[in-house]
Amino acid sequence: MRLFDAHNHVHLGLSAAASGKVPIKLPFVIPDSGATLMGMALQSTHPRDFPVISRLTREYAGMGHIAAVAARNNAADDIFPTQVVPCFGVHPWFLHEVEGNSWLEELEEALVAHPEAAVGEIGLDSVRYPIASMERQVEAMDAQLELAYRYQRPVSIHCVHAYGPLFTSISKNISSLPPRIYLHAFGGHPSVVDQLDGLVKGTKKQPFKIPRSELFFGFAPFCNFRNSKKTRDAMRRVGLDRLVLETDLENYEKGPEDLILGLEFMADALDLSPNVVARITTQNTHRLYNLPFPNNDQFL
Repeated sequence: MRLFDAHNHVHLGLSAAASGKVPIKLPFVIPDSGATLMGMALQSTHPRDFPVISRLTREYAGMGHIAAVAARNNAADDIFPTQVVPCFGVHPWFLHEVEGNSWLEELEEALVAHPEAAVGEIGLDSVRYPIASMERQVEAMDAQLELAYRYQRPVSIHCVHAYGPLFTSISKNISSLPPRIYLHAFGGHPSVVDQLDGLVKGTKKQPFKIPRSELFFGFAPFCNFRNSKKTRDAMRRVGLDRLVLETDLENYEKGPEDLILGLEFMADALDLSPNVVARITTQNTHRLYNLPFPNNDQFL
């Protein structure tokens, strides 16, 4: 089984002295699981993360090249590529630390420098300790959504007890949404899935001819599995074809373990085998981040 962690912050788990190092080498064989971690999406929270994520992306690209050369030298079949997606954005928890528009300029520069990059992590939060006002959060999210639309990049959204403002923002920007929207660590009720679908796809009676955006959903074990019934119900409402695996972790010592936990939880919730869930969620993540997917059975 080949797995992809669609959302983590492992760059934040590196010490200041860790220049030139990576949090975990890829591909990584997860012990006692029959699974291999092949890729990750590294999510920024603040402009200070941008250069670190840029460096890690280059380091991982080199590792992937070495792995591919080794496979060819061993006359192996097509290798499933290791892939790391850089994601640049400002998280609502840290908006109070940025002022003016210079951070938006830095974000745009990062997106231009990395054509493969997504926008993330951005979003809205009405619960967390002293952060920016909701008005400021919406303003910042709208600006980042606009950049994602302009450069046609997917976006990863954090939303905690702020679905009303999120619906308003999506409605307001309905003609200029990013091509793919990922609701990470989704904690909403299953009915929220229906409401989001209605916004971007239209209703069953009046569907849009072309959906305004494609929605994806992820659930992080450390925060979403506490209310297991709601999480299971939400997973079923979303359906396997739009689910991705994620850890949302900074310290990646527990990352592979959490990825397996998420895989097994999702397989149980959907009454499917872990192999099927691994294959489809990995395909979904490649679709989300617009990554090439090998046309062979190596990922099984």
